Amino acid sequence: MAEIVITEQTLELFRKSNIFFGTNNSIKVGTKLNILPHGGGGGTQIEPYTGIFSGSSLFTIGSFSYSWVAFPTTTVMGRYCSIAGGVCIMSVQHPLERFTTSSLTYDKYLPPFKQALSDRSNTTYTTVPRPPDGRIVIENDVWIGADALIKQGVTIHSGAVVAARAVVTKDIPPYAVVGGVPARTLKYRFPPKVIERLLESKWWEYNFADLKDWSADMNILDFIERFSYEVQSGNLVKWTPKPITYDDIIAVNKTDYGGSE
Repeated sequence: MAEIVITEQTLELFRKSNIFFGTNNSIKVGTKLNILPHGGGGGTQIEPYTGIFSGSSLFTIGSFSYSWVAFPTTTVMGRYCSIAGGVCIMSVQHPLERFTTSSLTYDKYLPPFKQALSDRSNTTYTTVPRPPDGRIVIENDVWIGADALIKQGVTIHSGAVVAARAVVTKDIPPYAVVGGVPARTLKYRFPPKVIERLLESKWWEYNFADLKDWSADMNILDFIERFSYEVQSGNLVKWTPKPITYDDIIAVNKTDYGGSE
């Protein structure tokens, strides 16, 4: 992870790329933001027409997605996702297979542990790394309701819906609607054959603004048929914008503010 300091040039880059920051995240010159550099798991990529409305971290997010909550820099979010306010990410996962779940096995510098070792003059106690939590992957057209709790390392597949206050502890299948503690599948948005066709269409690879004269509430089967026809006819072309990356920000800022990968 690296830290960047926002300059007027950075703000102009965001403005030109239609990357929006709302009232919960009103960045300005001098604001410090965390970002994943090019060497860290692929690096952060922010596509145009996105909204990062909260937090001090930039994460990978696709066009037409927005989030009212902060996500870790390692998060990968696709297009057309809607993340409500109050969504929380679970903190670090304590290891279950060790003699204790206490963080003393990987962090001896927490003040109580550090003092206890100092009082015993113990200079031989060693810790081992905490198992990594893994990145959160949110695919495309995902809606996460208010106050949901998401475990690090899970994948929420395209079309899924997470009900308000659900606790997500494992991967969610495509187009599943989940809720509860822990979250379980309540239903699917569409029948299996329709889901299969939606996944095959990959409609999120296109810009909705190109769907001219379409009704937003058309029948799902009519949508699939018309979308397929327009693609096959060459009337729709995949949306392939250039995302903003760490390198782009450093290039306009003219200064590398450092950090670590």
